[in-house]
Amino acid sequence: MAADHPMERDFFFNLGGSRPALTWARYKLKECWTLTLCVAKQRHRRGPYVAHNWLAGRQIRFSREFLARRAVAVDPRLAAAGLVEPHVTPIVLRLLALVPAALLALLPVPWIIACVAALSRKDGEPLVVYCDGHLSGFALALAARRNGSATCTLHHGLYRMDDPGSLMGIRNFVSDRICLWDRCTEKAFLAAGFAPERLALVGEYGFGALSADGPVDEGLAILCPPYDARQLPLFRHLLTVLPQGLRAVWSLHPSLRGGHPELALTSVAEASPRPGLAICGDSGALMDALARGIPVVTISDRPLATAHLTLEQAAAVDTDTLIKLAQLAKASLDGDRACFGFDQAFEAATPERDT
Repeated sequence: MAADHPMERDFFFNLGGSRPALTWARYKLKECWTLTLCVAKQRHRRGPYVAHNWLAGRQIRFSREFLARRAVAVDPRLAAAGLVEPHVTPIVLRLLALVPAALLALLPVPWIIACVAALSRKDGEPLVVYCDGHLSGFALALAARRNGSATCTLHHGLYRMDDPGSLMGIRNFVSDRICLWDRCTEKAFLAAGFAPERLALVGEYGFGALSADGPVDEGLAILCPPYDARQLPLFRHLLTVLPQGLRAVWSLHPSLRGGHPELALTSVAEASPRPGLAICGDSGALMDALARGIPVVTISDRPLATAHLTLEQAAAVDTDTLIKLAQLAKASLDGDRACFGFDQAFEAATPERDT
C-alpha cells in the first residue's frame, strides 16, 4: 500500500472482509447514487463545500460539527463553506437520480472519476468529503484534484491496519489532508506510512450533542463488544466476574443487534442515566463514552484507554482485577478524554509531534 497518494489508482473494495461480485455491484450502485446527488447539488453552489457522501445521512453530525468548529483550522477558506447533504434531496429527485447512477455504475472506476471530473465545478475551491474511504468520496476527491481543488477528508473512526473494515478506508484515503481527532490515531497513520504533512490534527468533532453532565448510575456498566461476533463469548465471560452489585447492559454494533434479542440493549449515546463504567472493544462506543464522561476500560489488541486488557488477559480476568481497572479508568478519565482530542483544538498546519 502506498500511503502517499498517487494522482490516480484503483479503488480497494474489501467491505466486511469479503469481495463477492453481488456485494460489490450493490455497493457500487449505492455509491454511484450518492455520487450523482452530490455532483448535482454542488454544481449549483459557489465557493468551497463539504460533501456528506452518505446517502442515508448517517453521522451527519461529523460533517456539521467539523464545519462549525474545526474547518477554519484546516483551511481559512472553509469559513465560507457550504454543506452538501444528498440525503435531504426530495424523494422524486432521488428516484430520478437512480437512472444516471445505474449507468455510472456500469463503468470501471477510472471512467467514473473521469465523468465526475467532467461534470463537476472547475473553480479551484477546496472540497471536504465526509469519507473518501468509500467510492463516492474517493471519486469526488480524485475528480476535484483533477480540476485543481485542494481536498481533505474527515475522521470518524479509529482505523487500524489489521482490521479488514479499517483497511478499506486506509487504502482509499486519497484526499490531500486527513482531519484527525487525536494524537493516538495520528501515530497509527504515521506508522502506516502517511506523510506527516497530510495529517491535520484538529481535535474531536461530531460529539457535541453528547453531554458529560447529568446523573450517573454507578451501579451500571455497559458492555460494548466490537462487530466481530467471535468476541461475544469473551464479553459474556465478563458478566461472570463483574463486582457484586454491578449490573450490566449491552451496546452492540448494528451488525450484531438483530441476532441477540436476549440481551438488554441500549447504546452508550442514549443510556440514561449514564453508566458508571464502559467496557469497550468497539472504538465508536469508546468515543461516545468519553464524550459523555464515562470512564472506559478497553479490551482489544491495542491499548486505547489507560485501563486496558488484551484479549488474552480479558479471558482470564477476575473480579479483583476488574475492580482495580474500574478505579484506574475513573482516575484516568480526564487524561483519556484529552488523548482523543476532547476539549482541545490542535494546530492543524504544524501539529506537534510526540517523541
